[in-house]
Amino acid sequence: MKKNLLIKLFAIWALIVNVNGQEISFDDLYPNLQDIKSKSESSAAPASVEVSEQPVIGSPAAPAAPQEREWLVAVFINGRNDLARAAIKDVNEMESIGSTDKIAVTVELGLINDRGNSARYFIQKDTEPFKITSPSERKTNSDMGSWKYFADFVKWSAQTYPAKKHLIILWNHGSGRIDIGGADNTG
Repeated sequence: MKKNLLIKLFAIWALIVNVNGQEISFDDLYPNLQDIKSKSESSAAPASVEVSEQPVIGSPAAPAAPQEREWLVAVFINGRNDLARAAIKDVNEMESIGSTDKIAVTVELGLINDRGNSARYFIQKDTEPFKITSPSERKTNSDMGSWKYFADFVKWSAQTYPAKKHLIILWNHGSGRIDIGGADNTG
């Protein structure tokens, strides 16, 4: 049953973004990626960081980019569980690089204390490692568990930040084949 759900989600994604066969290579986008990694590994981070459960929301979302980029990376983060702090941390990690003229990074972020709302971000580079500063727009009544809401985010990302190639990431716990709600996963 979960395999069928994954197949349906992929089919929906393919229809939404009109996917063609694509080669996957980020080498051209960040030729100095090893330099960036070594700099971030060498900089000392505090041993513990206090992060609020709510992200700091930036200004309204940036206007649509006029040019088509090489890549769109859209990350759907369902942090409405014990992963809220990790979700905020991961968005801040994305901001350490940010979007460029070749790659656009978008995020839908739902957190446990957001009262059913979420935020859509266009990830921009910043130097605030513990605060989300990218432009965002607040989304009300966002059902982070609905494939329809996920599809809406993917469609928004693809239309607002057009690109030749797409990478869509579903971010959450995921239970795989574990029976956590009485579902029959024996087959």
